[in-house]
Amino acid sequence: MKKISVLALIVLAVSFAACKKNGVADEVLETRYLQYKAIAYKEKELNKKDNWLATLEKGEAVGLLEEFDGIDNNGKPAKIAKIKLSDDSVGYTKSTWLVKKVYAVFQNDVKVYNRNNEGSGIIGKAAMGSIAAMTEEKAGWIKAYVILENGKTREGWLKDGFSDSTDHVSDAVAFEKGVALYASSDAKAKEEGENILKELASKASFLSSAASDKLGLAGKAADSSDEGWQETTESAE
Repeated sequence: MKKISVLALIVLAVSFAACKKNGVADEVLETRYLQYKAIAYKEKELNKKDNWLATLEKGEAVGLLEEFDGIDNNGKPAKIAKIKLSDDSVGYTKSTWLVKKVYAVFQNDVKVYNRNNEGSGIIGKAAMGSIAAMTEEKAGWIKAYVILENGKTREGWLKDGFSDSTDHVSDAVAFEKGVALYASSDAKAKEEGENILKELASKASFLSSAASDKLGLAGKAADSSDEGWQETTESAE
């Protein structure tokens, strides 16, 4: 009887280890979002060769399983996040590439402050249609990385003018991507960007007028030199 009990315990331990290895024991701690287009890797040492798992899009949601100290894609020490993708595949990415939430800036003249009070000084104004990648939230304010009207990306505090509506966020992601591609010198990329902007211009979106302006459909020449909309991509170099 004692031998059977010991054998049963061994079988259970092996089964649990196998389940954990296959991801069955993985529990999503919270949802995180991509600050910009980045890569998910198969192995936790991100600089390993042939380690690509998937390309993650800006604003895409992933499940955070755990975070630990590890090696990034450049072979440097970094905080690594183990993540679960929407198709249930499990991979690894840099924690700094993830944020707590993403918002769309859906109004003009949205001020970005140094701190979460109006007397702290203004960094600039957020570009309408840009994504605000939130790192902190406090008393109705959000701290986020956002593209300013001058084209520079800065981290600051926003009080209003942002939305977490799925439609607003998806349209803002598409707008940023469309404008960046439309500004490209590559004909294929430019055509792809034009198609994205045409789709936005033709739908009931808060960005339909902005998309029309970029294409010159509102009687204006398309501004293909707006470097502030260039898409930031983290790659495995």
